[in-house]
Amino acid sequence: ARRVSWHEDLRRIGAHENITARKCAQFQLDQEQDRRAMKQRCLSMMSHELRASLASIQLSRDLLAQYDLRATANERQQYLENISLQVKQLNEIVSDVVSLSKSERSDVEFKAARHDLVAFCRDIIECFRLCRRGSHKLHFHCDADQMPAEFDAKLLRRALGNLLSNAIKYSPAGGDVRLRLWRDGDWARISLSDQGIGIPKEEAKYLYLAFHRASNVGLLPGSGLGLAIAKQALDFHHGQISFRSEIGVGTTFELALPLRQNGETWYGPLAPLR
Repeated sequence: ARRVSWHEDLRRIGAHENITARKCAQFQLDQEQDRRAMKQRCLSMMSHELRASLASIQLSRDLLAQYDLRATANERQQYLENISLQVKQLNEIVSDVVSLSKSERSDVEFKAARHDLVAFCRDIIECFRLCRRGSHKLHFHCDADQMPAEFDAKLLRRALGNLLSNAIKYSPAGGDVRLRLWRDGDWARISLSDQGIGIPKEEAKYLYLAFHRASNVGLLPGSGLGLAIAKQALDFHHGQISFRSEIGVGTTFELALPLRQNGETWYGPLAPLR
């Protein structure tokens, strides 16, 4: 009887392990299907944005060609500015896709060099001011005149550029976007605050996944890659990124960046964007 009891126990344990394994496999399958569906939705959206931008460029070009002699100088300027804006949006989409492709191939180059972080942040803000032509009020604050730091300027510019672009995109016209830089021991901290739509709390854990877009963005354009790329840029620097947000009030992202890196050029694998 004892032998039978042990056999029954073993069968029950085996059955339980099989059920657990099946549940784990099903969970992983469901997650993969969700990622694929999310990726497909965002790729479809990017395709739509590419076509819309190209159509807008073509329309502005046709209007310039057809009404050039009758159009006022102001109208011609508007057509040209629309073409420039659409080209910029196309470049942003292509840049996101290129960054995604590089990270999936694990061949992103990291090259830290010594820069002044104050001048670097100020330059990014000024570039956005010129490009956006007053659509939002952009502010930069730092108590220090200089802050020497070692970082990859290309990767960090991409990260801050994506965060700034999102802050502007998801904020009402004329809203304030504030970039603040300060030193915290051996770390530099950068905060970026907006007055935008906010991020739902229940979506926080998905925020840095490639192709994920918050449920409240509506029809606002976007690739769903910007935050994933920003996080991976911070990971390369052994830094951190966090955020706090309130729906309808705004969002603040905070970046923590070590002031010193190893200074070497190396090719390190990035975790696949998923």
